Amino acid sequence: ARWSRPWTNIAWMFLTLGIMLGSWWAYYELGWGGWWFWDQVENASFMPWLVGTALIHSLAVTEKRGAFQTWTLMLAIITFSLSLLGTFLVRSGITTSVHAFASDPARGIAILIFLVLVVGIPLMLYNKRAESIKSTGFFATFSRESFILVNNVVFVVVCTCVLIGTVYPIIYPLIFTGSLSMGKPYFNLVFLIFMIPLCLITVVAPQVKWKKDDPKSIFKDLRWPAVISVVVMGLSYALLKSDPVSLTEPWYIPGTRLLVALCMGLIAWMTINGLEPVFYRIKKKGSVLAGLKSLTLASWGMTVAHLGVVVFIVGVTFVSFYNHYEDVAVKVGQSYKLAGYDFKLNDVKWKAGPNYNAFAADVGVFKNQRQIATIQSQKRYYIRQRNIMTEAGINPGFTRDLMVTMSDPHNRNFLGVLQTPHSQLNAGVVQSINKTARSQAWTLRFQYKPMVRWIWLGAILMAFGGLLAASDRRYRKVKLDSAVAV
Repeated sequence: ARWSRPWTNIAWMFLTLGIMLGSWWAYYELGWGGWWFWDQVENASFMPWLVGTALIHSLAVTEKRGAFQTWTLMLAIITFSLSLLGTFLVRSGITTSVHAFASDPARGIAILIFLVLVVGIPLMLYNKRAESIKSTGFFATFSRESFILVNNVVFVVVCTCVLIGTVYPIIYPLIFTGSLSMGKPYFNLVFLIFMIPLCLITVVAPQVKWKKDDPKSIFKDLRWPAVISVVVMGLSYALLKSDPVSLTEPWYIPGTRLLVALCMGLIAWMTINGLEPVFYRIKKKGSVLAGLKSLTLASWGMTVAHLGVVVFIVGVTFVSFYNHYEDVAVKVGQSYKLAGYDFKLNDVKWKAGPNYNAFAADVGVFKNQRQIATIQSQKRYYIRQRNIMTEAGINPGFTRDLMVTMSDPHNRNFLGVLQTPHSQLNAGVVQSINKTARSQAWTLRFQYKPMVRWIWLGAILMAFGGLLAASDRRYRKVKLDSAVAV
């Protein structure tokens, strides 16, 4: 278990970064402004991440307490199996997705055979030998081991729900007539149901002792974090606006103010408990400097990764409840106000790229009658592929992103001009095209996305935490001091 931990942490780190980069790519390149779509290929990478996270926690218990040995083995088998399943979904052509990049049935069959062998043999060995593996660590019902076990079960259940939502639409047409789609409402409901208790477990578990603890002492330890969380909740409720734009707007969610305040209170509690190892060491050593020096890289890794989860939840909370967008038909010189910003279409003109033709919209962004940014978005026609794509324009910020996406002109036939060969584009033709483009209305999508970059910042912190944990000196020693392990 000890030698497996750094390998698992490194694999989990790369998977976290890979998922983050996929989300970043979708946000920048697809033009719709979202960071997660519950796409089948996205889910294929997310499922091993969920079980891999459970495996990391289970390995810690197996190494330190000698418990969860068979459970840890099963989680390891499942994690790698789901990684291979993701490879099959992406490269077999069985699913249609902007993330998939193969349509060769022969390759799919080869991967499927490999998947069956690699999954089947470990499962047969596990079935034959699991009974001979005896856990040496025993723990009471109310103990840190129990909380980690419940945490792992929740991760596995969530992964199972995602697996059902991903695979069932694929196999449904093979069994029944017609087709089936399981989209955002199903996955969001699943996560809402299970993530709330998972966050509560994260709040309580660091305060509970190994082997056995007294519930009364835990409630005593949780008093001050609870008070601070209530204060944060009250301040959030007082400072936030329930209707940032208007109660009549389609994106307004009733109760937004209260929901966000509750989330902020829970986030504050998770932050305090994420820093619990640091507080414990400082208290034990009697000084801040000595306490920080005594923390191992594994402890720092756990702390940074948990704080990364907190940063990620902050980003998801605000971008989910306070994200605003509007599709507006505007002409050159006209403005539209959204979330306190004025977007003005300055110009639309033809642009010839190395392998595409495009219409480029130049949009000025104003705040309190002062221009703060210029955003450019394009509608491109790629000549070789013969398809039209949207290139979003983004003005990034630490607390918010402003995005402009160029859609179609009112005269949609005008888009056919993009297919004009470069040989026919003399100065007179381009001037005529630009004059026509400026004279008609264009549909633009303006978007305000608060704290969206905190989502990727949180993922980077999680990955960095995994790297710190894998770098702990204990994993580079041939012999392990039992006192250090405990």
